[in-house]
Amino acid sequence: MLTRLRQFLDTGNLFRFILALILAFALWAWVTSEQDPEISKVLPAVPVVATDVPDGFTVIGTLGTVEIRLQGPRSRINALEEGAVRATVDLGDIEEPGLYQERVSVDVPSGVRVRSVQPSQITVQLERATGSGS
Repeated sequence: MLTRLRQFLDTGNLFRFILALILAFALWAWVTSEQDPEISKVLPAVPVVATDVPDGFTVIGTLGTVEIRLQGPRSRINALEEGAVRATVDLGDIEEPGLYQERVSVDVPSGVRVRSVQPSQITVQLERATGSGS
């Protein structure tokens, strides 16, 4: 058994074996990436929604839309449904009325990555809510 192993190593077969393993791995990686390649997609007008608006406050005006660039496997990007990507601003820390610059957060399905959000911050105006009775 040892003589056979020694013959295998001496004849240069080990180099060929390692080279074959490397080539097999490279081919596997290439085929796998071609089966479901990474692609990008731009969502040009995703509406921004306010979350955690403090009690007694109201958002003045609309928050507008943002452009979101996504990346992920083609199967996941093509399977995105309406509403699967959400853009939000969290207003839970605000205690006073006024104008605030807030960062836009984006929720995406598993396997999809956010490449960019434009604009990344939006201006939000909060005022105290008025009662309906006079």
